Amino acid sequence: MHLDNKSNLDIEYILEKFDKDSISEYRKNYCYTRMCNKYIMPVLIDSIIESHNFNDFSDENVNINLSDFRKCINMAENFGLKGIEYKYYPYIIEPQDISISLMLDQLKHEKDLIDTPELITKIKDLYNKLNFDLDKSSDDVNKSLFNNVESVAFETSMYSVNAYTTKVGNEKKGKFKVDISNAQLHEENFLNVLKDMLYKNRTYDRYERISRIINDAIKNKVDIIVMPESCTPFEWLLYISKISAKNQIAIITGVEHIKFGNTVYNLTATILSYCQGEYRFSHISFHNKVHYSPEESRNIYGYNLMLKEGNTFELFNWNDIWFSVYCCFELASITERSIFQSYLDMIVGIEWNRNTNYYSDIIGSLERDLHCYCVQVNSSNYGDSRITKPSKEKYRDIVKSKGGINETILIDKIDTYALRNFQIKEYELQKDDKELFKPTPPNFNRSIVWKKIKGQLWKDIEDRIK
Repeated sequence: MHLDNKSNLDIEYILEKFDKDSISEYRKNYCYTRMCNKYIMPVLIDSIIESHNFNDFSDENVNINLSDFRKCINMAENFGLKGIEYKYYPYIIEPQDISISLMLDQLKHEKDLIDTPELITKIKDLYNKLNFDLDKSSDDVNKSLFNNVESVAFETSMYSVNAYTTKVGNEKKGKFKVDISNAQLHEENFLNVLKDMLYKNRTYDRYERISRIINDAIKNKVDIIVMPESCTPFEWLLYISKISAKNQIAIITGVEHIKFGNTVYNLTATILSYCQGEYRFSHISFHNKVHYSPEESRNIYGYNLMLKEGNTFELFNWNDIWFSVYCCFELASITERSIFQSYLDMIVGIEWNRNTNYYSDIIGSLERDLHCYCVQVNSSNYGDSRITKPSKEKYRDIVKSKGGINETILIDKIDTYALRNFQIKEYELQKDDKELFKPTPPNFNRSIVWKKIKGQLWKDIEDRIK
């Protein structure tokens, strides 16, 4: 085969780069090519390459495992992906890759995890910069890929917390198949995080159990997957977000506690898919638990660690379903669980909670007070995972489960259009449909429901902020 002079020079250049004497140099250069499988790494390789520790790679420490969460977090520095000029990635750096890196950057600087408009703009700009070498002022068509993700602040009368609303996707759907995942959580996994012993709970069996839940949901054409609190290890989120994007499903899961330095975080990941043309992405919104349970706090402090509480709640609009996600003990706050009253089609509670009687009463109250569908997912050994609606007792539990050592899913449909069409009626007409839903509570704002029906609610929230 004949090669021109330029090709020969290129080959000589490449051979020179790999003309090294030690295995550590080969491995470093392999990392420089960005050929590492990004889906088995907890962070993008760029965050590690640009760290001072990476320069210290030697034959004595060549066995560093770049899929190990603790080691990567301790080594990586540039989570914010600042100043990266590399242009030859062998893959597309997707928005969800950037979301995870920026989230870690927020944790590193002890900032609140909030889907601010500024954060979403930063994701857009980094996507264009890293993949297409476009600066943020460019009007290139690639910018249009992100018309499906927006965020604005949400006005709340509470002074102790913030609220933001994030809109993902432009589809209009009225019925959603929701999966409540029947999975058992194990306390030793939580304690292993506190003791820096993650290697004990990163087993293939655990990965296979979570995969089985997701694969069964995909097989049954589910729209929304809900998994319990502290269910999914952080380093598996990137792969899960890819599944979300590919199959255009939403995945809500508790993230196994993260120890960052001397501080422990309890996060929830809400992964929302969207597409435009042939491009399929997902947006990951992270929620930092606002109220840790007393037992959870006791264990964290007992290992001489600190915990970081958040102060933000989120309202999501995904393909025209309006919902919020609360993490276990947060539901015990009577004021904070009512922040989005009249706005919600669905409220999701992810839990790891043995006090099922108390939380059963809370859900029973929520479905009537907020007048929306309630999805509660707990560890299977405690149970009371269910989908309910504001209806008569014999109709309200759409699906309910407890027990089982094997991971399974239970699926049923929720009809947001039927709910809204009921809510806009006055009591005189609602009582005629009493088998479908119970009447709306006092101070329920029907004008908000009308705006949802007419597709005007998002613009109304935006205009109020302006």
